[in-house]
Amino acid sequence: MYPIMKCEGSSQNSGVTPAAVDGKIRTKPLIPEMCFTATGCSTDLNLSTPYLEEDGTSVLITCKNCHVCVHASCYGVSPDKATEDWMCSRCTENALEEDCCLCSLRGGALQRANDDKWVHVMCAVAVLEAKFVNIAERSPVDVGKIPLQRFRLRAKAALQDLSPGQIVISKHKNGRFYQCEVVSLAKETFYEVNFDDGSFSDNLYPEDIVSRDCLQLGPPAEGEVVQVRWTDGQVYGAKFVASHAIQMYQVEFEDGSQLMVKRDDVYTLEEELPKRVKSRLSIASDMRFTEIFEEKEVSQERKRQRVINSRYREDYIEPALYRAIME
Repeated sequence: MYPIMKCEGSSQNSGVTPAAVDGKIRTKPLIPEMCFTATGCSTDLNLSTPYLEEDGTSVLITCKNCHVCVHASCYGVSPDKATEDWMCSRCTENALEEDCCLCSLRGGALQRANDDKWVHVMCAVAVLEAKFVNIAERSPVDVGKIPLQRFRLRAKAALQDLSPGQIVISKHKNGRFYQCEVVSLAKETFYEVNFDDGSFSDNLYPEDIVSRDCLQLGPPAEGEVVQVRWTDGQVYGAKFVASHAIQMYQVEFEDGSQLMVKRDDVYTLEEELPKRVKSRLSIASDMRFTEIFEEKEVSQERKRQRVINSRYREDYIEPALYRAIME
């Protein structure tokens, strides 16, 4: 159920021509009905398909307000309600500002959960612990058994702001996590580019663009061809995508060292810590003058690592070979 013109679970890419009957378009949903009934809490495979046609197709309906397009069967809409005046659950309840509690995508086909949250139908299908209370109507969605850590993955971008003097947990340059103090806040600008070899980076500094004086002239125009000096000292061709202003936090550890970190790399004392953080969490209290902070520093280059765009993974060319070809 994709927003606007694309319909979630539709067969538009399956080579099947949509059938129009009585002016309504019908296609076969790609999501099997068992995906709506089988959950981690239930193995009941007694399929209930009251809103599917005998040939397995389902009518496509569009919300008259937000224009989200869905299969009636996927969204749980009975045939008598699948009219031109139909509105999705979110629009019916005038909750357009609500987003999915399980992902960061805005809009789409959402249903109300059982705790005043909202969730995409597809997210409810994909998350093992989620369960449709009324399977035929796909609502409400029981999210009570979803682990807190999974919600934290979604809520990370909406975490509370930190303030100077606040005690938090962050990663030291030696690779371990310690309590530290937020000493200052600052906005930092990062650039996003797509490299010629199909990889991309979204954490470039303005000075990494060597074909333009970005500190004086500002960011390039979207789509402009630029030259980027990478951490290996080499210059690579790329196209500029966007500029992002990120809130940064300067934290100070007990050994007096300071680091500038993003919110995603900081945890308050009240937040649930991921397992990878718990496994490397150390207590530095009363050890200010010991060698606890003097472990071998971990290379930070991986934070600036170029990421291969999934669309081009099979076409990726190693940088050395790429340069040889270009020469």
